Amino acid sequence: EVWKEIFIVGAGRINKVDLVLATNWQLLDMHFRSMQTIMSQDGPLPPDQRCFLAIKAAALLRCEYLVLAQEELFLANGGDATWLEDPSLAPAKLRSIDELNELL
Repeated sequence: EVWKEIFIVGAGRINKVDLVLATNWQLLDMHFRSMQTIMSQDGPLPPDQRCFLAIKAAALLRCEYLVLAQEELFLANGGDATWLEDPSLAPAKLRSIDELNELL
């Protein structure tokens, strides 16, 4: 059942992270549900801004795969492409989290 949901949410694709997590069905299910809650449910930040923060976190970890995946989601959620070219154009509240992001 979780594969079907992942396939639908992923627009017909299953990402590499989910494939790795598939070795433990329980972990895959918890990860998928957590990501859906964090990235898709109502919250204080719109989805594009959540993706922008995820891009920044993945970039700090030097994970090109996740950066590219989040950039795609950022744009699909109506994110401003100029933020990707020049992050200083993003709202101040998103830029202000940089120092905390580096600590985590």
